Amino acid sequence: MTMNALFVKWMLFVTLINSDFHYCQNIKFSLMSPAQTATEGSCIEIKCKPVQPVSINTEAYWFWMKDANWTTEMGFVGTNIFSSNEAERPVSPEFKNRVKYLSSPTSGKRDPSEVCNILICNLKKTDSGEYMFRYILGTFKWRTENFNLTVQENPCLITFSQPPAVMANNNVTLTCSTSISCNSDPQINTLEQLPSPKWLSSHNIMDKNETTKSTNLSFTASWTDDGREFSCQTSENKDKNLIWKVTLTVEYSPNNVVAKISHEEVKEGDYVTLTCSANGRPNVTFSWFKNGKHIQESQLNFTSIKESASGSYFCQAQNGHGTNQSNTLQITVLYPTSVQIQLEHLTRSYDINIKEGDKIKLVCDVKRSNPQPGQFSWFNDRGHVWVGQEVVFSSIKPEDSGTYECTAGNSVGSGRSNPFHLNVQYKPQSKVSTSAQDKVKVNSFLRFTCETKANPEPWFSWYHYKQSDPTNWTPLNTEKDLRVGRVQRADEGCYICNASNTVGSGKSSQPKCIQVLFPPTNISLFMVPKVKEGQFITINCTAESFPLSEFELRKFSERFFNQPANEQNSFTHTFNVTSTHAGLYTCIASNSEGSNSSNQRKLEVEYAPKDVRVEPNPGENVKENESFSLTCNAHSNPPITQFKWTRRNNDKDITVSTEKTFTVHSSKPSDSGLYICEVQNVIGSGKSQVKINIKYAPKWTTITKGEEQQHPGGRSSVTLSCSSHSYPPANYIWYNKTDNARVSGHQNFTVYSHQAGEYYCTARNEMGQIKSDSVSLFDDTFMKIMKAVGWLFFILLIIGLIFLYRHRMNKANRQRTTNRWSCYNLLLRIQGFCSLCKRPERRNARSENILTDTSRSRDDLLPQQHCRPKAQHQQPRPDVTSTSHHVNVVYSKVNVPYGKQAPSAQRPGGSQQTCTKDDTLNYASLHFPIKKKEEVESVYSQVSKPNPCKQEKLEDYENINMVSPIKIPYNFDDDSETSDEDEVNYAQVDIIPKPSGQTDSSDSSDSSTSEDETQYSDVKL
Repeated sequence: MTMNALFVKWMLFVTLINSDFHYCQNIKFSLMSPAQTATEGSCIEIKCKPVQPVSINTEAYWFWMKDANWTTEMGFVGTNIFSSNEAERPVSPEFKNRVKYLSSPTSGKRDPSEVCNILICNLKKTDSGEYMFRYILGTFKWRTENFNLTVQENPCLITFSQPPAVMANNNVTLTCSTSISCNSDPQINTLEQLPSPKWLSSHNIMDKNETTKSTNLSFTASWTDDGREFSCQTSENKDKNLIWKVTLTVEYSPNNVVAKISHEEVKEGDYVTLTCSANGRPNVTFSWFKNGKHIQESQLNFTSIKESASGSYFCQAQNGHGTNQSNTLQITVLYPTSVQIQLEHLTRSYDINIKEGDKIKLVCDVKRSNPQPGQFSWFNDRGHVWVGQEVVFSSIKPEDSGTYECTAGNSVGSGRSNPFHLNVQYKPQSKVSTSAQDKVKVNSFLRFTCETKANPEPWFSWYHYKQSDPTNWTPLNTEKDLRVGRVQRADEGCYICNASNTVGSGKSSQPKCIQVLFPPTNISLFMVPKVKEGQFITINCTAESFPLSEFELRKFSERFFNQPANEQNSFTHTFNVTSTHAGLYTCIASNSEGSNSSNQRKLEVEYAPKDVRVEPNPGENVKENESFSLTCNAHSNPPITQFKWTRRNNDKDITVSTEKTFTVHSSKPSDSGLYICEVQNVIGSGKSQVKINIKYAPKWTTITKGEEQQHPGGRSSVTLSCSSHSYPPANYIWYNKTDNARVSGHQNFTVYSHQAGEYYCTARNEMGQIKSDSVSLFDDTFMKIMKAVGWLFFILLIIGLIFLYRHRMNKANRQRTTNRWSCYNLLLRIQGFCSLCKRPERRNARSENILTDTSRSRDDLLPQQHCRPKAQHQQPRPDVTSTSHHVNVVYSKVNVPYGKQAPSAQRPGGSQQTCTKDDTLNYASLHFPIKKKEEVESVYSQVSKPNPCKQEKLEDYENINMVSPIKIPYNFDDDSETSDEDEVNYAQVDIIPKPSGQTDSSDSSDSSTSEDETQYSDVKL
């Protein structure tokens, strides 16, 4: 079952292709618009155009269909709305007289811009649907796509009834109506530009069912209203296709009966029409009368009017309502003059022959004319004109012979007589004529004719003579024509003819002379066979010909020299010989009759070597270590006898070979240079040169350093130039060696002071690349070394001072006595180093009971006193002692934040250190109890290396935290002795390790342990 279904579908597809799908070939039609919407009662134009030229023959037809459906039996079936062949495709009555075809395909080639359109009027709602254009040519069929038409309902559809026929002077009423739902009222108007009828009334009415509303127009009809058009439309209508029209028919008896003639002046032979016109309804019939007698019905025509048609004419019009007669026409037929020529012989009336010298008269005789002629004219075959009715020849001449005519004219026209032949007899008058020109080609056919004017016919005689001997005439024949079969050079000369008749013997003709044209012959070329370059040579060439020859000298097959014709029929050419002139020469002579050439002559030119050229292999550019060869070639006659190769080196030419080819097997850069080849024969020598370039990679790449240039703002710059030996020239690239970054692609590179570093360049070409040595610019390594040495010296000095201090302390412990002033002086010396840390101090005063000597201030008790370089140190007053037994406490702490201090190398001299806002100032307690003088107090001092200080803390002792290697000495105040008892003071020095890369300045004796060490010493205050 499935196979059968597939087979049916396949057969249906093949049938469609073979039958109705031919429209896919060649010609196509397309719609201008696929769909439109129109209003009921209006019109719509469906536009279609062929996109290719359309061929039309008797088999072709086309039609439009509505709602077409495809059937396998009949093809497309639908409602035919238009057809060019109604026998094949009849039009549906529903669309009869409503569809107008605006254009159609034309035969032959067609402009694609032309369209095939239809216009559908009085649209109905049932007209909505799909429309298709169909074109059929034999078995080929084409169609357009479907056009969709939608007809919308018109609430203002007009009904305008055609009124019945009415008699003149009767009343007529026109009624126009539309739907009551229409928003505007119908209006009746007249369309013709005629006097408007006399309106009786005009009003609007509605029907009883109130479904329509109408407008009535009543008036009295006259015969002039017959055929008048009236239109009706709604007041708001803007569609011209919604305007309805009616035509009024008024019946009346004939009036305005007028008879007319097509010509005001009637001439014999004219086409004359007598017409009768009248107004009347129903249509009128006409009758014609001549001289009161009825002659014909309807229109009266004279295809070629004659004189007999003259007379009086009128017409009569009649219809079912009456009869009326026209005006009268009077016709008078005019005709031209008719004449003939009469001959009168005044010398010999008995002799019909007219001979030269006779007297005769020609008369123009009038046979017929209306009106009579007023002028006569004469003509002959030579165009002569005479005026008058007669022409008299008092002594006629042979040239008066010919054909004569006379004319006579009146107001209608002129008449011409029949030709009259006048034959005057005279003795011969001869001349020679020929179809050939004065110059005749040899071997051509020649014909002479003896043209003679004579009456009666004559007999002839021919003669020939040479122009060089005009008295020696040679008789030829007695025919009218003289023929020469094949003209030769001997036929050149002059020819004469003579004629005689019964009247007498005529004069001999003028001679007709000819010249015989023949091509060049006997061409001779003269020249020497051998010559040296630079000498002059003369070449001569002669020929026989007529007309004179043009000469052309050729070397081999090419033109070498040419010369126009001259009277000597020869040419001479002298020139300075070069090597290019060697070869075979031929002289060619030519004229209008042909050309011919001489025998070849050979010219041999001896010359020194020339066109010397060097052929390098493989080329002028050779890679290093490759071989190359130079071959020397040249033209010469006789051949070259010697070769010489030289190489130019430092403006010196060095001979390198005497062979034709010079070879270098392994090239090197020193082989570059100019090579010169010199060749020689017995005539002279010549040379050529070539420059060989050895291509090699860059070598000896060096950097040239320019002088340092100073710029505004304290900057400076140095220009570096990179150079190397290479071919082809190298491209240069600069690099910063520190990060191996490319910095420039030019040969010269400028480095500024803020771009300090080490630089090098590379040179590269197609053969390879090489790197230069590096150079250092604006290098501060030396200054860094000097600064490091300075810092090292400073650290060693601090260490030495510490050693000295400890040594003194140890010595004091041993002696148990202390020279306070010596210690104080030592501390004053150490105080100078505190200028490296000029920090603002913050002090926090605590509420403690402090008892001080009246002779010194509080600052004298502080170990930070050395941080005030401008403060005046007050000397102790030994006579003043403390009177208080209370304990005096002073707190002091200098906290230098770890990690915020720059390395010593970055702070040369260390004299410009500044304190940060995080620095704190604390106080250390100093106990000054009143003791006996004989008692000795111990002073304890602890030196330790604490961990980095990450937070502020208050110690019981004086704390100095440092990040730099600078050791801050402590200023021990040397107070005046106030009691016999010794006091013990404690001081704590915290040394914080430096950042990485710096060296501790701790005492070497204490570096063996990581623990803090405490040493005690007695200081007697």
